[in-house]
Amino acid sequence: MVKAILLDMDGVLVDSTNAWFVLFNKSLKHFENREISREEFETEIRGSNIDTDVARYFHVTVKEVLEYFRQHEGLLKTKIPFPDTKQTLEALRKKGLRLAVVTNTPRALTLDMLRSCELLSLFNSVNCYDDVERGKPAPDLIMRALKELKVERTDVLYVGDTYTDELAAKSAGVTYIGFGRNGDKRIEKLSELLSLV
Repeated sequence: MVKAILLDMDGVLVDSTNAWFVLFNKSLKHFENREISREEFETEIRGSNIDTDVARYFHVTVKEVLEYFRQHEGLLKTKIPFPDTKQTLEALRKKGLRLAVVTNTPRALTLDMLRSCELLSLFNSVNCYDDVERGKPAPDLIMRALKELKVERTDVLYVGDTYTDELAAKSAGVTYIGFGRNGDKRIEKLSELLSLV
């Protein structure tokens, strides 16, 4: 029986791909005087974690890149919830389900985004990259959410939109719902979750 739903933030709750693409390239231009293509962003960066990205693309520290992100987080304000996000989350809560965000985005940026989208109060737990030793694709964030929600892995669905999400779900032993991609089950919009619980 499903008792909780864990959701990735970027690309599942909020339409953020373009905002992150712009911010990543702005950061890369600032520190490395170069940019990457949209295709490279989609295949190499989207869904990844900051440690991996900084190690591959920058010659500065993760802390420096995160500080630059914070200084330019106004670009992320262009992230908007998908049309059915808030209504679906409210309906899931009415069904008695516990909800958690599981994201590779750092906590400060995550909380700012969820507040600005008026979604934060709908979650019982928020689990961010800097809350654990290893971000996705490791299972750490999902395991943290399970502990916070006091549920077993067999009682949850995890909704994600990237291969990184799928790997995290598999290594945590939870059911993976692919958002716009194949998984244990597939949905094209968040409201389709209502028929799965």
